[in-house]
Amino acid sequence: FLSQSVTTNLVRNSKGKMSVFRKEYRLSKPDTESILACVKQHDIPLKSFLLALHCKLVSHITGQNKITTGLMSNARPETKNAESIAGMFINVLPITISVNTKSTIEMAKELVSIEAEHNKYRSLPYAIIMKNEKNIEFDSLFNFTNFYPYKECTDRQELSVLSMKGSDQTLFNVSLRFTL
Repeated sequence: FLSQSVTTNLVRNSKGKMSVFRKEYRLSKPDTESILACVKQHDIPLKSFLLALHCKLVSHITGQNKITTGLMSNARPETKNAESIAGMFINVLPITISVNTKSTIEMAKELVSIEAEHNKYRSLPYAIIMKNEKNIEFDSLFNFTNFYPYKECTDRQELSVLSMKGSDQTLFNVSLRFTL
């Protein structure tokens, strides 16, 4: 199943106090299967398809055709035994795309190229990225997590995952997190 979590940070309650609002949705098995069949049919990564949907949503909410959003990225060093290094190797890369009248599939294909171009910056600290890109402003974040090791565990009869919960706290006003 595909799980989607929308986090809106810094929401003012009725007393004027700032708080965090979170809403989690779990897509049905048929909806998840439909999305997976679509990306397979068009030979595009699931992450890129979901990022395209996120960009369309940001464009719709803001009324802007050209949008910039943050893409949560894996910044783990690509060295031997890097998986054994403890730490949170994540970074946020600003991604800019024009939505226009492109289909979600067209946008997803374009985002594959954009992400590949931006990957060379994924280990550059976020503060430096933002210092170098002074004209970029964004307050939305996209994160896709595929916990494939859990799938390997649940494929074994003697093991099962009873529950799984992700959490994030960001500097961004709106974050959209998809987990598979």
